[in-house]
Amino acid sequence: MKPTIETFEPLKYFQICGSDRVWEWATAKITSKDTIEVYHPEIAKPVEVRYAWASKPEGANLYNKAGLPASLFKTSK
Repeated sequence: MKPTIETFEPLKYFQICGSDRVWEWATAKITSKDTIEVYHPEIAKPVEVRYAWASKPEGANLYNKAGLPASLFKTSK
């Protein structure tokens, strides 16, 4: 297995929605070893976030320290 290499590439394939349930592509960044900040300038009060929510999320780039890709997920407020 290749060693994990830290990169500073922006995270891709994150979406966020407010109470209107309209999903928007979001900006996401790792802020600590177990926290990701996800935001969109037009969504002041997000209610859900999802990652890699597609059948083939090409370009999804969230990995753990062992180099394994994160599986798709959805979270609620």
